[in-house]
Amino acid sequence: MTLTEDAKPARVYKRGFQDDIAVAAGKSLTIETSPGGIEVLNEECPAGKAWTVYCFVQIVETDA
Repeated sequence: MTLTEDAKPARVYKRGFQDDIAVAAGKSLTIETSPGGIEVLNEECPAGKAWTVYCFVQIVETDA
């Protein structure tokens, strides 16, 4: 008999939820990696408006 191996890397799940983040007119909501990384989101709240932002993040950590 010959055995085959199917290895799965370990995974760690990290989650977070933050509600009621106030963003006033002229202010930006930005999500990016740093330093010198990737800009994921960069939005400015328009003049005369206000935003209430609800943010949920899930990270799946695996071996590189």
